[in-house]
Amino acid sequence: MASRRLAKVGLVLQDGALVKRRRLFGTFALVALILAGLWGWLRKPLPPPGAPAETPYLTFILIDGLSQAHFQRLFNAGQLPEMAKLVKQGTLIENGISAFPSMTGYGFYPFLTARDASRSGILGLRWFNRARTRGQIRNYVGRSNLRMNEDLASDPQTLFERVAPQHSYSINALVDRGVRHKVLTGWDFTMAKYRNHWWLPLILKRIPLLGARFAPDLHEAERRVLQHAIADLAHQPKVQWLSFTSPDAHAHIYGMDEGYDNLLKHVDSLIGAYRAASTARKQEPHRIYALITDHGLVNVSGNVDLRASLERAGVRVDREEATRFWQAGLNEDVTQRLQNTDVVLLVNGNSLNYLYVRNPRSGANSGDFQKRVPREDLVAYPAKGKGSQNLIAAVLATEGVDQVVSRDRQGRVI
Repeated sequence: MASRRLAKVGLVLQDGALVKRRRLFGTFALVALILAGLWGWLRKPLPPPGAPAETPYLTFILIDGLSQAHFQRLFNAGQLPEMAKLVKQGTLIENGISAFPSMTGYGFYPFLTARDASRSGILGLRWFNRARTRGQIRNYVGRSNLRMNEDLASDPQTLFERVAPQHSYSINALVDRGVRHKVLTGWDFTMAKYRNHWWLPLILKRIPLLGARFAPDLHEAERRVLQHAIADLAHQPKVQWLSFTSPDAHAHIYGMDEGYDNLLKHVDSLIGAYRAASTARKQEPHRIYALITDHGLVNVSGNVDLRASLERAGVRVDREEATRFWQAGLNEDVTQRLQNTDVVLLVNGNSLNYLYVRNPRSGANSGDFQKRVPREDLVAYPAKGKGSQNLIAAVLATEGVDQVVSRDRQGRVI
């Protein structure tokens, strides 16, 4: 009897192992398909380069999410020697403001147009366009990032447009309308950012020989940015834009720890390598540098969820997803989706939320988000089953909220 029980247990173990092997095979088959699609996308050819540019040349080097405090500490300690050389040869603006609100992409616009970002035709990384009847929600994070260029006001031209037909180049720039060669390394940074937190990079980085290629760490991802940019110097670009996004990516997951400082020092070394490559091509004496950032950073201990606060006040909230992984277009009509919604919530940068409120004076069935709700109505908003509610007070009562900005009937911003 005992031997039969053992035999049955042994059979179950063998079946379990077989199922496990099948699941493992299925996982690797899925990964193989992903890698095949990625490889085809990576090999997509660039258009022919523009005409070799006349001197001088301009290189933008953007460090995404540069903490002023961390930069100054490392700079004063002599741990950012390449940046120190640029400062010595030029100037340092300690308290510049790229845009208000300051955020990725939106904060790039003034550097490329010399115009305030509020006149760009967009309102940030995620916003609601009341004037549209389709594609009202504009979310440029993820595969839809190309839509940001399409939404920009046609005037003024960007620097890339102004220097045409001379060659120009950008890598990881959300705002680069008119650029001749555009490179995005979103895969590298997605894999690097979530390398230790998501099943896909966790599997990919363990593949022999290919793991580092398809699931790099942030240091390697930035080295590849540099390699792409240096290779493009052969085309003699008039304007180059390089975004080094690793400090921001690291801080989103781990905060501004020693790893954040190490990435700043790594970017500094890459700046030195870029300048050496420019020197080797005899371009360096004619090159102007703009070392910039789009926004700063602070460490936080928790996330604010305005959706919970507003729903406790009796209003129905639709919160837009953070990242559009699969959807490249932004042309869906969200009227039906928002039929039973009072507030559309879009997180626009980590310290700013946009709230778009249904106008209660438009009629119960109109679904009208097109007309702005003045402050006078926000402080006495009809909430389901709770009478009038002060939505501004509900938001201000949320832990972590410092201020609420709204507009009254006279157009005054309060």
